[in-house]
Amino acid sequence: MQTLKRAVCLLLAALLLALAAPPRTDAAGTVCFTAVNDTLLPLSDETMPFWSGGLLYVASMAFDGTDLGIYYSISRDRTTAVLYKQRSVMTFDIAAGTIETNNAQSYSGSVILRGDVAFLPLDVICRYFSLEYSYTRISYGYLVRVKSASVVLSDATFIDAASAPMAQRYARYERAQAEPEEPADAPAENAQTQTAAQRTVYFVIASGGAEKTTPLLARLAAGRVAYLFAPDALDGAGDLLRRLASGGGAIALRVDA
Repeated sequence: MQTLKRAVCLLLAALLLALAAPPRTDAAGTVCFTAVNDTLLPLSDETMPFWSGGLLYVASMAFDGTDLGIYYSISRDRTTAVLYKQRSVMTFDIAAGTIETNNAQSYSGSVILRGDVAFLPLDVICRYFSLEYSYTRISYGYLVRVKSASVVLSDATFIDAASAPMAQRYARYERAQAEPEEPADAPAENAQTQTAAQRTVYFVIASGGAEKTTPLLARLAAGRVAYLFAPDALDGAGDLLRRLASGGGAIALRVDA
């Protein structure tokens, strides 16, 4: 009986933990901002934090040259990445999926490459470099805030102070999401340098019969001239009509209404 009660309690505890856990930001349509101490970083799909394997990953730009005092570099062949601060060095072997430090510490996790952006496991980095981070639900989604000892504002104060920049960046983000993508093979005519469609101008000439019309053929291109024939001018004009038709000229009957 005691064993059954213990199993039920463990199951209920697991369910409560699952309900209390924050949603993952890799769900479709979820936006996650990034901040470092008291600075809000740019918002984009390319650099947005996400969860993978139970770890929260942030873009390397959150560490490289910010006021955390940490710097980031990656090898040309993109197999090794390094975070360093003074004498503390953390090396990521991207190919092997391992993390080593200069004082012989090892951690699980590695770098995840998405296009040209490298994402790093936040929890591991915070533990090694003595940082803190918070993951907070906000009006637009979530906020990941990485903090060092030099942070000034509390999370609540920072979110209140950054409400206007967040609203502006979220609006720009939504507009970018709504804009249709230009097809990769779109013709050059879609650019602002699009040239106007060419138009062909035709002459319209009232024909006075074969005798008066034949001399004009040597001066005008038949394909760009329309000849109007009165009914009485068609008599004896068979050869002329055939010549005009074979040259692409337009022939019409002139009628007085």
